[in-house]
Amino acid sequence: ALDARVGQVLTAKGLRFSSKKSFFAAARKVKETAAAVQSERRPQLSLLTVELEDGQSVSLTTEDRLKIGEQLFDGGGIDAVGLHELVLAAAVAAADGAKRAKLLNGVFVCGGGSLVDGLPERLGDELRKLAADPDAVQIRAGPRRADAAVVGAAALAAAPDVEVAWATADAKNISPAVAAAAAAASPARSVVEATPRARAALAHASASRD
Repeated sequence: ALDARVGQVLTAKGLRFSSKKSFFAAARKVKETAAAVQSERRPQLSLLTVELEDGQSVSLTTEDRLKIGEQLFDGGGIDAVGLHELVLAAAVAAADGAKRAKLLNGVFVCGGGSLVDGLPERLGDELRKLAADPDAVQIRAGPRRADAAVVGAAALAAAPDVEVAWATADAKNISPAVAAAAAAASPARSVVEATPRARAALAHASASRD
């Protein structure tokens, strides 16, 4: 959904893309480096220029940046559900009483979308408005949260009591980031057929651990 909103903003500014790949690369960079949500805990936003991988650049005003990020909380339209409402609904469906409070005390945000400026703080503020016990709400956002899902999956797969059938991929489709994250969690297990870029990422992950 955020990619579609990014596309609207970039198209309105006259940008054009030669392929879906170049568009999604641009959308990801804008989403992770420029998109923002309203937050009282952050300095005022300002104009930001983003250099895209295809050589284009785009200058985004405060309004542009908020137009992208705010969709996470307004749902993008009438009767749509915001992120905070989805999180609370999941907690309500999973548990009640003290157990629900415990769930809300450990809300982890991860993935590229979690890098939207102000998101962790705003999510916490919105959940506290809805939760029966506002003091129980705790949002956790680690510095490597963009890769957290991959690292977590690799750690799970490395557990001795979990049977995993690894899927192989053509060398050209292997992501060095995935290889590095998997190596960090399970250095002894071969996850992918390493390309030169993947091997470099694996080496970097091993060096970081040491």
